[in-house]
Amino acid sequence: MSLSFPSRPAATRLRLPTWLAITLLALVYLFVGIAHEPWRGEDVQHIDLIARLFRQENWLFPQMGGEAAPAANGPLWYWASALLALLLGDWLPLHDAARLASPLFVLLAIFHLARTANALYGEACRTPAALLAVGTLGLVLPAHSAHPATALLAAFAIALHGLARLTRRPVTAALQTALGCVLLFLADGLPALLLALPLIVLLTLLSPPCRGFRISAAGLLALTVTAASIALWLVFLYLTEPRGLSLWWNTSLQTFRLPWQDELFPGVWLADVGWQLWPLWPLALWTLWHNRATLAPASLLPRAALVLALGYALFTGGDNLTASLPALIVPCVLLAASSLPSLRRGAANAFDWFGTMSFGVFAILLGLLWSAANFGWPPGLARSLNRIVPDYVAQPETWPAALALVLFLCWILLLRRLPRTALRGAANWALGITLMWLLAATLLMPLFDAHRNYRPMADSLSDALAPLPGGCIAFINSNPGLLGALDYFAGLRAAPLAAGDSTACRYLMTRNDRAPETLAPEWEEIWRYRFNGGRHLEYFRLYQQR
Repeated sequence: MSLSFPSRPAATRLRLPTWLAITLLALVYLFVGIAHEPWRGEDVQHIDLIARLFRQENWLFPQMGGEAAPAANGPLWYWASALLALLLGDWLPLHDAARLASPLFVLLAIFHLARTANALYGEACRTPAALLAVGTLGLVLPAHSAHPATALLAAFAIALHGLARLTRRPVTAALQTALGCVLLFLADGLPALLLALPLIVLLTLLSPPCRGFRISAAGLLALTVTAASIALWLVFLYLTEPRGLSLWWNTSLQTFRLPWQDELFPGVWLADVGWQLWPLWPLALWTLWHNRATLAPASLLPRAALVLALGYALFTGGDNLTASLPALIVPCVLLAASSLPSLRRGAANAFDWFGTMSFGVFAILLGLLWSAANFGWPPGLARSLNRIVPDYVAQPETWPAALALVLFLCWILLLRRLPRTALRGAANWALGITLMWLLAATLLMPLFDAHRNYRPMADSLSDALAPLPGGCIAFINSNPGLLGALDYFAGLRAAPLAAGDSTACRYLMTRNDRAPETLAPEWEEIWRYRFNGGRHLEYFRLYQQR
């Protein structure tokens, strides 16, 4: 089987300076709205780990509570975030500076995905790959929060770009592939290596006879550099942090799990994949079906990458889909981009029309949410929001609405200027996702902060503990995000405790016990806090030993 790629078709271009337009679109989308309060869950959890790095706790292994970083994440994202916080600490709060690593990694991934599509399918697919990556729903939250999954996304894209160039520039491509593999290892440990190493072996075995030695040598070079770099890193860790290395290694291996052991599999898991990979998966499925009888290497590489990414997501994702989702986004972008320039006119028009209608409706819904939260209209929606976010303080200012209207009109004008080409649908989705995020950041950021920010709770707890004698805090029904919020916002460190277990701590904190926990008589309630409402209600109580 030959690895020579097909001849490049004539490029389908937007009637704009394409590279400049896409770059500006990606920059606006990724960096507007990145500054916000640390949100509950993984955002504040990972930001707290960065804060601990600055307290000189452990630069080699970002830790929480003396354990390896959540989900066995490697240190790559944390190092980049800490460097940004160090460089920008005089101008930005630590959480905003550290969070910039996520959009930078996503921007790096978009660049390499476009270059990979160009190397595999020709210049006609370069622009669609970039636009589809920007328009993917599943990247909205990771790109605008503190999330190590974005480092995995960039590393996987770099590795695939190197593999796509292996037949043309074997040496430089092999070194780039090795770099991507090393970054994968540093981004998510041992499981991430399985995304790229089998692809190197596959391309080496399928090298054409005329250039078999060069391709085999390039594959061997990539494997050798990868193995040597990782070995040097592990030896360094063994000599400097043997206990941390052992803990991280074991935690990394424990991330492998059978998917059917997860109660969310397959129904909820497939539903989450369906909407987070939108609009990639219909186009990717069409490409797989259309090229089902084709074994051309240009389609073989993304198909093999999709199989490996699917295995990675199934066996390591568990209930945290966002940690493994970027692995699926990378091959799906490449497969979807390959079919977009040749999409039939009816399908292309349907793709474009559906995006226009969807984003128009969502823009109206965002406007109604803003109106209900700040002006009480419509009243039914206002009552629902008040029940869900009872602590939100209305901000009846009109300038957000004026700015949102300008953004909406700009979106309409840009849509009118888009030419009727095969790229219109992808450009529509990229513009629509950008519009949705800009509207959300303009209209609803205070509402998001009120709904997802644990700072008021942590401050209230800190005030309650201030006049009391010191002592450790045990926390029943906690999670890493809550522990990180208490540490980052209030400097309080709580130890997780299973319900029913005893503790020697002076204080005991509980979560979501709408009726008081059945506790020993010596525990006296001294503080309580209600956060959110409805299905999102959380009750916090603090007890002190008499």
